[in-house]
Amino acid sequence: MNKELEFKVRDNFSEALERFDFSKVYNVMKYLDWTWCGEKTPPYLIQMIATVKELFEIAIKDFEESVWTSSGGFTVRIYGEGRVEIQFVIEESCSSDEEYDFIHEE
Repeated sequence: MNKELEFKVRDNFSEALERFDFSKVYNVMKYLDWTWCGEKTPPYLIQMIATVKELFEIAIKDFEESVWTSSGGFTVRIYGEGRVEIQFVIEESCSSDEEYDFIHEE
């Protein structure tokens, strides 16, 4: 990633992080009794923010044309033009793809 794009991506991440409603996520996690491995309670906001920042750093390191990384329900995506998206996903599904299934069975 060139320095100009990296600056744009980091600036966009800061904006997305500022707009993200971690309190809403905490309330959902509390309602669903969602905890992270080895914990008895949902993560605190500071833990969630730290995790999202870690995911961002992993994504920026692995960036080629676009990239995403996920953990603990959070997904951070970096798109080729520099747009950054933060999501909290409680459920997802995809169709079966024989080639994909074969690769992941090994």
